[in-house]
Amino acid sequence: MIAVDPEGLIRSWNAGARRIFGYGRQEMLGTPLSLLFPPQDQRGMSRLLSRIRRHPWIEYREKSCVTKGAHRVDVAFAAIPEQSLFPDRDGVLLVVHDVTARKEIERAVVERFESTERLARVGSWEMNVATGTLLWSEEFRDLLGLAPALRQSTLRRHLLRVRPGDRKSFIAAIRRALRDHAPFESRHGLRRDDGSVVEVLSRGRLISGPGPLKRIVGITQDLRDTPEGLVPVLEAHFRKTKNVERHALLLSRAALALFSGFDPEEALLRLVKIVVPGLADRCIIDLIEKKERVLRFRASKMGRGGRTLPAWVERMELRRFPSGPTARVLRTGNYELHESVSSRDLPVLVPDRSALALHPEALPSSLLLVPLHSRRGPMGVVTLVQSESKRHFDASDLLTAQRLAHLLSLAIERDRLHANVRGKMEAARKKSQELAQLNRTLEARVKGRTSELKESLDELEAFARTVAHDLRAPLRGISGFAEALVEDVGDRLGPEATTFASQIRACCGRMDALIRDVLALSRASHLGITLEPLELGAIVEMAQRHLAADLVARRAQVSIPEPLPRVMGHAGLLGQAVANLLDNATKFVASGTTPFIRISSRRLGDHIRLQIEDNGIGIAPEDADRIFKAFERLNAGPDFPGTGLGLATVRRAVDRMGGTVGVETRGAGGSLFYIDLLSAASTNGRASTGGEEAVP
Repeated sequence: MIAVDPEGLIRSWNAGARRIFGYGRQEMLGTPLSLLFPPQDQRGMSRLLSRIRRHPWIEYREKSCVTKGAHRVDVAFAAIPEQSLFPDRDGVLLVVHDVTARKEIERAVVERFESTERLARVGSWEMNVATGTLLWSEEFRDLLGLAPALRQSTLRRHLLRVRPGDRKSFIAAIRRALRDHAPFESRHGLRRDDGSVVEVLSRGRLISGPGPLKRIVGITQDLRDTPEGLVPVLEAHFRKTKNVERHALLLSRAALALFSGFDPEEALLRLVKIVVPGLADRCIIDLIEKKERVLRFRASKMGRGGRTLPAWVERMELRRFPSGPTARVLRTGNYELHESVSSRDLPVLVPDRSALALHPEALPSSLLLVPLHSRRGPMGVVTLVQSESKRHFDASDLLTAQRLAHLLSLAIERDRLHANVRGKMEAARKKSQELAQLNRTLEARVKGRTSELKESLDELEAFARTVAHDLRAPLRGISGFAEALVEDVGDRLGPEATTFASQIRACCGRMDALIRDVLALSRASHLGITLEPLELGAIVEMAQRHLAADLVARRAQVSIPEPLPRVMGHAGLLGQAVANLLDNATKFVASGTTPFIRISSRRLGDHIRLQIEDNGIGIAPEDADRIFKAFERLNAGPDFPGTGLGLATVRRAVDRMGGTVGVETRGAGGSLFYIDLLSAASTNGRASTGGEEAVP
């Protein structure tokens, strides 16, 4: 099989097609299909593919092609429009078979036929009445003394070659053949190209094809020095010509019936009606189906009162394949031709007379069985029977039956492929519909759950703000009362009571810091944001101003050796994250050490890494992940105050901006915290990261 795209280029082909043409798997892919044909046929193939795409129908052709080694190979192919199998495609599929051996036999038969014409000095011709054209054989051309290049003429021009005295009777013979379907016969003189006149005898018969197509096919004999013994030869030649025309018309009608649709049973029913009585009195087709099932189609010619009635057709299912010659042909793959059947042969050749639908008084006069093959093996057997007509099959009937079996095998294989593809497409369509329905259900459930979760988060955030406000007000009152108590009656409280009052104020301060940090973590988790280009230098400067009092109190030194680049982020979240990292860098420093902070950046592909390096107490490698979890404090005590939420807030804020935060541990020699964010130079516009409300 070869798949061709809408431009006529080979998109793919299977191993069988590559074996016929001698190419490898990847060779010729993307090249025009017409290159597989001789130059004189390339334009015609392009027109054929274009016509099939414009008017989707199936075409059967037999052509000579060129293999990889420039050898000739004869192929038969059925061209199938892809849209009949895949509605979203616009190419053509070609089911290709090698028929070189059969074509060589046909050419040999034609050569022998032409040699017989030359021996008998007989030329054959074909007159198309509808178009008025006349085609002739080489012997007829030589009879008229024409140039080799002339292969046809018109009926009007040919009449000018007929001797003037014979033209009236010549035209009358043609009209009588057309009107009465009588044999055409005329004895007349023909003028040759050299001016001489030769006496000839022309005989022919009307052949009616599909629709208005009518032709007269005949022969013309040179009567100069013609021995009487050649008359039987002429009669046999005429019968052979008529037989060839009959078989050719039968095959063309069979191909039209088989390849005009994709219903194999309907095609077989039409086919057996064509075979009976065109080729035989009985036709039985046994096909092997799945699960050892055998489908049988048979047709019989009915005669009554000296006239022939249309064939009747029967379809049935068999539990096992028939025995006798049918089983033998299926097993061996060879045809069987029994030209004459006698009564003593019947028990062996026809073990079951009911299978042939024979009348009790009818006996078969001739039998012909041909196998049906596909690439996967035997498919069935075609059995042809002559009975009422008392005719006998000959070699020409065998050749026609083999061609018919070949066409039938191609059609069945194509129809099964079509049914398989359509079945898979239907299953895929149903699966797609089920997935689409499941997606819609999941989307509705996710939307509902998301709405419920958002409502819960909004309620939780509102609750946190309310609780924080309600908690901070009493804390401020407790701290204020403790301070007023010390100021007003401190001299009467005594040292122990004064210490208690100071501890109350310190506890209130830590509680207030914890509440503020919880609110900051909540805002970092649920705040709807929009990312935009930010100047890192401005963000760091804003964080320094926010921590100015603490930096001065701790005598911290901040160094920014180089300008910082632009990143994609949210000003509020990024400022909070940088401020928390700077606060930690100045807070977790050994006693007596002046905090020193170095802020720098470097590019990592499409991202920018902001680095904050300190000379603090350091972090153990095994604690590098713990410090970013909520309420994790590695250094609790009065020397290192904190709530354990600062770095958790940093991670939550950086995650919301699509970045990464981490730390490079250096033991007791300080730490290097970093934030990776997308560079503003690698993106355009803004990027939303969730939430209902964007905060600029």
